[in-house]
Amino acid sequence: MGCRHWTNGRAERDHGDMNADTLAPRHTLSTWRAERHERRQARAARRRLEQQLATYSTPHEVDELLSLIKNEEGPEAEQMRDILTSNLSRTA
Repeated sequence: MGCRHWTNGRAERDHGDMNADTLAPRHTLSTWRAERHERRQARAARRRLEQQLATYSTPHEVDELLSLIKNEEGPEAEQMRDILTSNLSRTA
């Protein structure tokens, strides 16, 4: 006589799948937390840069800094350009 339990052995078959299903949300949560941490660090770094560049607000000061970084590439240089341009528009 075979197994007469109501699951008919399904619990043994599904056990492997259940481990994968239970790990997926943990991985997703860990990924989300790591990404959130990175975004917070990026925002904090941007705020620090904005504070440091806030003193450069006159057109002459901003033009001077922009000329110094005109050949620079990368996200940091682009952020500096954004912030300096924003400083100019606030004074206008």
